Amino acid sequence: METQGNTLLAQFLPANYSDTFQREVIGQEAFTPEELLSSLFIRTPWWVDSLMKLRNMLVKPLGLKGGEFKEHLAEMVLCQNESEIVWGMNDKHLCFYVSIGCSEWVENRQTASITTIVKYNNFVGKAYFFLIKPFHRIIIKSILKRI
Repeated sequence: METQGNTLLAQFLPANYSDTFQREVIGQEAFTPEELLSSLFIRTPWWVDSLMKLRNMLVKPLGLKGGEFKEHLAEMVLCQNESEIVWGMNDKHLCFYVSIGCSEWVENRQTASITTIVKYNNFVGKAYFFLIKPFHRIIIKSILKRI
């Protein structure tokens, strides 16, 4: 799998699933991966919060981790450098890792990228991700549009 230049995320490969979404941003100043992480994943749209609450209610009886990941996002950061920050979580059904990247700021332009990789730990993980994958794609695309 090619991680679109995201060097830190490569240490978590191989994976069963990966995707990368990017958006070019025109602005008056550069942004950092930390700023992107905060603006994209801590302040999410109401409908994303509602979907996460529904997800948490549905997975609780299965013994999977739930809760508000926003409250623990800082603890979930695994590694970072000046252009990328990787956060993720391991659970008994799957492991996921998310890279937030930003390119060099040139002529008031910068590219923001979000790469997700998922490793299935068992059949439950594979089935779970099959069900949430369409929502994942919609959520990530929507989050990137908010920059």
